[in-house]
Order: sequence, then structure tokens, then C-alpha cells
Amino acid sequence: MEHVCELTEICKQYRSRKTVHEVLHDVSMTLDAGEVFGFIGPNGAGKTTLLRIMCGLAHPTKGKVTILGTDLTVRNAQLPTGIGVLVEYPSFIPELTGRRNLQLLASIRGVIGLPEVDATMELMGLDPGNKTPAGRYSLGMRQRLGLAQAIMEKPRLLLLDEPTNGLDPQGVAELRSYIRHLADQGVAIFLASHLLNEVEQICDRVAIVKQGHVLRQMSKNDPVPYRGFSLQVSGTKDWSLVQQWAAQHQATLSQKDGVQGGMVGTAVPVPAALRDLVHAGASIESITPDRDTLETTFLQAIQEEKK
Repeated sequence: MEHVCELTEICKQYRSRKTVHEVLHDVSMTLDAGEVFGFIGPNGAGKTTLLRIMCGLAHPTKGKVTILGTDLTVRNAQLPTGIGVLVEYPSFIPELTGRRNLQLLASIRGVIGLPEVDATMELMGLDPGNKTPAGRYSLGMRQRLGLAQAIMEKPRLLLLDEPTNGLDPQGVAELRSYIRHLADQGVAIFLASHLLNEVEQICDRVAIVKQGHVLRQMSKNDPVPYRGFSLQVSGTKDWSLVQQWAAQHQATLSQKDGVQGGMVGTAVPVPAALRDLVHAGASIESITPDRDTLETTFLQAIQEEKK
């Protein structure tokens, strides 16, 4: 099966008279239809540069970029249709309304008309009849308008750079739901971000990048080590029952001062442990498996890279 996007050993360098600054170093990845790929890293990691290369706004110093079957590194290569792009801090003609801005963009290729523009604006929570110039939009409204221009022509590949920038919590939740909806319809989505929580909730695969180097790639289907669980109980008697259970199962306990609960290090699965503790009469307020989150994996990868 042909990948929607395939990057092979992408490098990007900027040269001055005395120095060479490498922004990306041997970045390789693939992206398939219906997949959401997260590219995460701190500011200055090279996320935006890679996105610009993928949409033809910049060229790699070396490597191969194949988008929707087109090799963009070939001289005079034409960018294929079917790509939607949201760059960080999208810009529009400030004197025109949001609707007029989108109408002008849509007229360049003539793929859609005003009905589709209006429908997309409404989908993104914008009023097509709003006469406010785009230059007076709030940051959140500009971001919604940028998302509207990225999706209004129903792309096969959607490139998003910090898409939740400026959105309120409701807008973030709506965007997350819509991205998953697009992926379910077969759209391939590349999402560059530094917000680990959002990436963890929405992406199928993730690459961790720092200073242009991909430190690790992972999939949501990768096995996650299980170390036990954290729990909160109702009182001292309940914690005593937990201690008795831990002694029977050679589990380790780590209790926080003044808190009836803590970490339980064990290989016993949560359902079995919960069943045993409830059967013994313990009142459990909460119980959570102890597994690595994307945040802990990210911080571990960054720390290992420093060594």
C-alpha cells in the first residue's frame, strides 16, 4: 500500500558565512490514510520546519519527500492537490471578513463555492454572516478560521502546526473530536505540537524530536510496561487491609504522608487486586494503573539524549 506521506532521511541546514545550522537531521517517517501522527518536541525542535517541507514551502537540504505519490524533491515538482495546511499563527487579509478571506482562497482553485465555505465556517464555530474584519478577530477566532481554510476543500492529507493554539477548552475538545472524525473517514493527519496531553489523546503514532533529531517513535499499540497501581482508600482500617494484601503478594508499598493511599508495586493486574481488596472489606476511593504516560516517555527520552 502506498503511503500518503513518506519522508526519508530529511535534513535541513541553514548556512551563513561562518556557520552551518542544522534544523533537521535524518528524519524518516511514514503516514498512512486514516492515521494521526504526532510530532512533538520543545520550541525550536524543528517541528514547523518539517511541516513547511511537507507542504512545499521549504526544501530539504537532503533526503526525499513523497506526498500523495509526488516526489517533492524533484526539480520543478508540482505540489499535489489534496493537502490542507494550518501553520502556526495563520494570517489573513485584515480588512476583509473571515468569509471573504475564505472565499478568495477557495477561488484560487475553484474546487468549492460559497455553500461549502459557509458550512465549514459553521463547523468550526464561526458565523459566516459576521461582518467583523479578520484583523479584529481574537486569537481563538483566527485559529478557527485557519482550521476552516485547511479543511474546507476536504483534503486527503492535513498538516496541522499547533492546532489548539488560542482555543478555549470547549474548542480544544471539539477539535480533538473532529480530527478523529476526519481520520475515521480516511484523512491522514500530521500534527506538530508541544502539548503532550493533547497528542496522547488523539494520535495513533508519535515521534519525539529535539533539536532536529528524532529521539523515539512509538505507537499507541506498543506494549506499555505495568508496574502496579496507585490507590486511595477511605480510612486507616482500609489501608491496613491493603498492607495485609501487599504482604501476601510480595508487593511493595509507598505511602504519602497524611494520605490514606499510595503506590503499590506489583505484577497483579488491577481487576484482580481490586476484587481481592473489596472482598477483604477495604473501601477503595480510586485505583489507577501505574504505566508510563507520553509525558514520562518524553521526559525520559530527553534525559537519555543528554547523557
